[in-house]
Amino acid sequence: MVSGRSDDAMEDAEYIRVRDYINNLEGHLVEAHRQAGRLVRKEVQLSSALAEFGIAAEHLGKLDDGLVRGTFDVLCARSGQIATASKSRADAMAVSFEAPLKESARTIKGVQTAMADRAAALSTFAQAKSELDGRKVRLAKLRGTPGLKEEKISDAERDVAEGEARQHEARIAYDTIVARMTEELNRFQKERAAEMSQLL
Repeated sequence: MVSGRSDDAMEDAEYIRVRDYINNLEGHLVEAHRQAGRLVRKEVQLSSALAEFGIAAEHLGKLDDGLVRGTFDVLCARSGQIATASKSRADAMAVSFEAPLKESARTIKGVQTAMADRAAALSTFAQAKSELDGRKVRLAKLRGTPGLKEEKISDAERDVAEGEARQHEARIAYDTIVARMTEELNRFQKERAAEMSQLL
């Protein structure tokens, strides 16, 4: 924040594009899952309403003898069949549509967690680099000050060496995450595209 530079300036442009895509995808998947759940619930409600209508028709038919009663019996039976088919359709939709959407949304959350780890590693590296730059400036000032004790300069040199070690460790941690993520994101995008095509 002090330098006015964002960590994104240090990131790969292609990764930023993928990250933004994943973040947008997550919102859309969550909404699609929510709407799929609504569809399943509405289908269950419809099957329940049809079953109740069939029972009501049966009771209504019992009030009359003859042709009307037979018609209401048929109506009751058909309502029951349609209610059963509707319930089966709702169950199938829950398993083959709603559940995979929920799993896809959960997977996206996992990808976002990995992206957050990458951002944290980059931030740690940027902070270590900034601290090292400050220590180098301090050492240069101390070396340029005449009559200063050698002890202060050696302490500053030790600080610079520690800063370099910290920056190196942070860089290795960041590079490791980047290497893993590159492979994983490519695999994820291919698998997700295939799964979505099959699902839809």
